[in-house]
Amino acid sequence: MDANRTVAFFCSESTGHVNPILGVADAMTKQGWEVHFYVPQVCKQLVEGVGAKWQPMGHDDLTIEDAAVDAITNKLGMDMTADIHVNVLPFRVVPATLTVPPYLLKSVSRLSPRFVVFDACAPWGLILSQVLRVSVVSCMPALSTPAAERDNSFGRHERCPQSRVPGGFQSQSLLPALCTVQHDHFFPLLASCS
Repeated sequence: MDANRTVAFFCSESTGHVNPILGVADAMTKQGWEVHFYVPQVCKQLVEGVGAKWQPMGHDDLTIEDAAVDAITNKLGMDMTADIHVNVLPFRVVPATLTVPPYLLKSVSRLSPRFVVFDACAPWGLILSQVLRVSVVSCMPALSTPAAERDNSFGRHERCPQSRVPGGFQSQSLLPALCTVQHDHFFPLLASCS
């Protein structure tokens, strides 16, 4: 077995996401893995409580929402308007993906982890694994719901009522801007690493 027992975890501070992935981190630390957990500082005590090493995502008090606002205003050059709900996961984590990887790339490359574990609400974990060419595990905590109940509650995607998400996905100007930035910045970065 490879002697490298270091792993990097990535998650947001949302309790429905961080709590389940902490269980994985706990099990791994008990099996002798050195777990470095990148999550906003509000979760530091929880991370250290399972024996993992808390790592900042940039400056110590950075939140995913702060990173999203920074990306929207400074990287995309857009004004924060009422239709951009950075308190809702897609509008928080997707823009944050433009802000946090440069810091994380430096930090994680120094760790040289055997693999990366990321929650689906921390997509920068996937980006970092591809750039650093390390194996990756994606986790998506979800409540188990029978398909019929789920379909009756939410309907099919194209029939999903706009009122389900604040703003009803009205942030149409944000989506093309994010796609352009991903195309212009992330894809060339990944291609240069192949």
